[in-house]
Parts: sequence; structure tokens; C-alpha cells
Amino acid sequence: MEAALPVTARNKRPAQEEAHRADAGKKKRARYEFDDINEYEMLKEIGEGAFGVVAKARDHRTGETVAVKWIRGGLEGNNDGSGLLPAVVREAGCLAACRGHPGIVQIKTVAAGEDTSGDDLYIVMELFAGGATLRSELATRGRPFSEDEARDAMKQLLEAAEKLHATGTIHRDINPDNILAAAGGELKLCGFGCATPARRVGCPEKPVGMLQYCAPEQLFGLSCYGPEADVWTLGCVMAELLAGEALFTATEEDYMIAERINLRDDIVSMGVEAFDETMLDHVSVAGRELLAGLLAFHSDERLTAAEALEHRWFTGEEDEEVQEEEEVQEEPPAAVELEFPGFESPFAAPAA
Repeated sequence: MEAALPVTARNKRPAQEEAHRADAGKKKRARYEFDDINEYEMLKEIGEGAFGVVAKARDHRTGETVAVKWIRGGLEGNNDGSGLLPAVVREAGCLAACRGHPGIVQIKTVAAGEDTSGDDLYIVMELFAGGATLRSELATRGRPFSEDEARDAMKQLLEAAEKLHATGTIHRDINPDNILAAAGGELKLCGFGCATPARRVGCPEKPVGMLQYCAPEQLFGLSCYGPEADVWTLGCVMAELLAGEALFTATEEDYMIAERINLRDDIVSMGVEAFDETMLDHVSVAGRELLAGLLAFHSDERLTAAEALEHRWFTGEEDEEVQEEEEVQEEPPAAVELEFPGFESPFAAPAA
């Protein structure tokens, strides 16, 4: 796959007049200032995303090793000719807004290569942990995280999400492939290609990101969702850390929705015991409480990242499991169907 990397030899730049003639007829880039991709030597490919590859590279000027996300056809990549430039600028802007946070990969610059790469664009970022992901970490260790290990990981991820959401942005694709993992347990969010400003109104849209981690409102095609969708995905990540396998496994959207509805009904009827049938029966009551809060079916009932960090699973308050077992349980409320304006659930009971 290394052969697919862009050529970035440090060619001599053309004279100013020659460059002017070479640029004749090309699209102008006056609104944006780009670094020169020829200043980076591509070393090897370390990952691949929806828009291109991620490569390990070396900055010729400083000798620093960095990660370069190569977006093919950054200006003219879309079939409709609209280009991917706005998406690249949005992703770079999101990363820049979160610059300095230890839980989010750090952006260095956006680069282009007029003389070698046409309309391709490149986002240059820090190279963290050699590009290893939480997905590869889970596969390598071959066992679930202990509860203490999961607590440390989730604290980092929720703090990163809290910072991201404070900028008015949602990630929309948090999953183990988009979480970088160092050997010492340090984690960073990456993969911001689907990031967008949080929206409360809009037209229906197709779900984005990895569908097994999508929140119910995303699967139903709504576009007026906010940070709550990221919280749901973090709940899926937490469950996967503790169980050693994905919480949801369906591959078709209808079945994915059914899985989420079944979990909702189990939580309504059984409370935290709903997770006993998902390889999470060993998790403390506090941990299962937090999971239920992160995976609340209705977005307005879901915890925020800030609220989750205040949960007793993190604060270390005394486990009240014994007291809860002694209390008289109230009759659980009846399960209700999801209600979205203009949408008729395929799982609703037929009218009499």
C-alpha cells in the first residue's frame, strides 16, 4: 500500500513566471494559506480512512516525525464537483479549536502540493503512539479492560468530549478506530472527518460514522442531533472495553435499531441488571448505572459528558449496592415507542 502514497520529493520550485503560467486556468486558493507538502517526506502508510490514507512522515525543516492525513481531490473530489475543501477546513478548524487538550490529537498545519499533487490536501498532525488505535490495543491484549483500566480510559475520553462539545462541535464518529492509544494507557480522540457543528434543526440525513456505534437518533436519519450522539458512542466504547467485544453487532440498519430498542426495554424493565446478559454482569452497580446513563435511548435523557464525569463511578463515592437491594423496588414504567415528528417507527404495534 505504500506505493499509493503521494510523491513528495523536494523538487526545485519553478521560477515565479513559470509558476504563474503553470497556475493559469487552475482554481484560485486565495482564501486559504497552505503549507507546502513537499516539505514532508512520506515514510509509510499507517492507516486509511474514508477520504484517503494517513501516513507517517518527516518534516524536512525540523526533522520531526508527524502524521499526515491525505485527502484525495481536496478541491474537486466530490462527484458533483463541489470539492472537499469545506470539509477539510471544517476538520482543521475543529482540531485547531481543541488545540492544547491532551485528549485530542494536535493539528500542526494544512498543506497542499500544486506542483506534485494537483487538488489533494493534507492535514498534518502530531504522531501519537505511532498511530496505534484502541481497536488494535483490544485485539493485542485479547481480554477486556479491568474496571479500573476502563475507568481511567473513560475519564480521558469524556474529558476530551467535554472540551470538544464546549466548542459547539460534535465528532459523530467516535469508535475504537478513532481513538489513539499509547502503551501507558494515554488516549487521544482522532478521526475528525465527520465532525460538524451541533445542529438542532435540519433535514433528514443518512447516518455517518460506524453504524454499530451510532445513536438511535442518527439511525433514524435525523440531522437535528447534538453532543448527545457522541455520548452514546462513548457508552458503546465503555461497554466494549469492559466486555472485550462490541455491544451492538447487527450489520443492517433495521436490526441495529431493533438492538437499541431491545436494550431500552431491558433497562426500563430491569434497570442496571439489563447489562447482565451482555457480558457485563461483573461490572459494579455504579459502572452499570453510568452505562445506562450514557446509553439512554432518548437523547434528552442521556447524560452529558460533564455530568458523566460527576458520576459516582468516577468520584469514588461508596457503592450503595447493598442499600439498593434492600429497598423496595417501584413498579417500572411501561416501555414506550420512540417518537420523532414525521416518522413512523417500523417497530410500533399495528393500530387496532
